[in-house]
Amino acid sequence: MLTLITQHRQTLAQLFTFINLEHILCVGRVNNTSHFTLPYFLPHAMKLCVCVLIVATPIAVVTSNENEPKSVCRDYPRTEHFPSGTSCNGDNLPTYQDLVSANITMSTADFLEQHCCAFGGGDRISHDNLVFEQLRKFTGMPVSDFEDQHAPSQKALFWLVNEDSYPNLEDYLHIGQRFALSSIYFGLNGDTDWLECSDRENTNCSVPNNKSAWMSGVQECEWAYLSCDRNLFVTEIIMRK
Repeated sequence: MLTLITQHRQTLAQLFTFINLEHILCVGRVNNTSHFTLPYFLPHAMKLCVCVLIVATPIAVVTSNENEPKSVCRDYPRTEHFPSGTSCNGDNLPTYQDLVSANITMSTADFLEQHCCAFGGGDRISHDNLVFEQLRKFTGMPVSDFEDQHAPSQKALFWLVNEDSYPNLEDYLHIGQRFALSSIYFGLNGDTDWLECSDRENTNCSVPNNKSAWMSGVQECEWAYLSCDRNLFVTEIIMRK
């Protein structure tokens, strides 16, 4: 009998609070694998995206809100842009001497305005970005739902917009599903904790049926561990321990 997921349950529940994930997503143990599947009694419309997003039902209507932010922002990564030991965090802001020592030739104010969201800078995705618009249309999520820089959902958004090589995402009808799966990947620390089939360069992916690593630029049903129906909607995630 299937039981509610225990490992990573809190992480997954936080990813998709717009549906009652805790009552839908289940896991069982089959031959030493983690087997995510859907209760058989759920209506078909709820089985389309690993119980995460309901994207085959009518497209969500997102009402405009004047108070909604016009963009989603993330601070530039400290390790790539900042002097060692500094960041956009208020306790670790770089001083002018830090910038000089790192051979950065700009004032502290200019540097912060360029790199940190709190100072008007950072890496931003506008609300009218075509991929972002398509994602919100299919999920019903407002711009404000993507503001948390530590949330897997924001990491998934920036990946979709800036890194995903799958073509024509601005018109992709399965974009909600792709977003959901990439959010799971980031929520479970796929880049660092997965031993195989991650997005890391030269990662091993020795799974049957010639599956591809997660986050690769193919249709997501070709990613490892996933089973799909004939309409390319994910029905199961089966992972080895």
